[in-house]
Amino acid sequence: LVNPPELYTWLLGKVTQDEDFSQTVYDLVASGDLVEIDQVSFGLAVGVQRRIERSDVRWNEDANNYNLAFLGGAEDWSGKLTTTSVFGELGTSLGESVELNLALRYEDFKEIDQDTTDYKVTLLWRPVQSLALRGSLGTSFRVPSQLQLFGTEHTYGLPFDPVVGFLDIVPVAVTGT
Repeated sequence: LVNPPELYTWLLGKVTQDEDFSQTVYDLVASGDLVEIDQVSFGLAVGVQRRIERSDVRWNEDANNYNLAFLGGAEDWSGKLTTTSVFGELGTSLGESVELNLALRYEDFKEIDQDTTDYKVTLLWRPVQSLALRGSLGTSFRVPSQLQLFGTEHTYGLPFDPVVGFLDIVPVAVTGT
């Protein structure tokens, strides 16, 4: 018994997709020397930023119908994430060979109703001209990707045995009742 080629074509499917990802960024930043106290100058940078990220993913019919040799499929999806940020950084020298930077950033992620305030403290020491040691302490927030926020993809891995590795999947002809 031999399966017709059309059956294999239907079983295996073919994946294609059209993707459109875009990011628009508006920045307004001001920086410069703030003040000098006892021959120690302080620099300041402040700014605002607005980011608009858009995504649009369209899969073909085989992917939408999960017709991919039993290994998965995907659905069309699109999304938008608008982020508004306000930030500032203060820097100064603590002597001839030490620099200190303090930074603060607030971000609001509109579509997922999240916000975060993060700081960073950096100390740079140059014991000699050819060597610089830097240490920093801070917090951060990573927003999920567009796929994690809005997308759907389903995959099913090949069977894996930790002793022998991936198991071979071969077609089997079955006869009888």
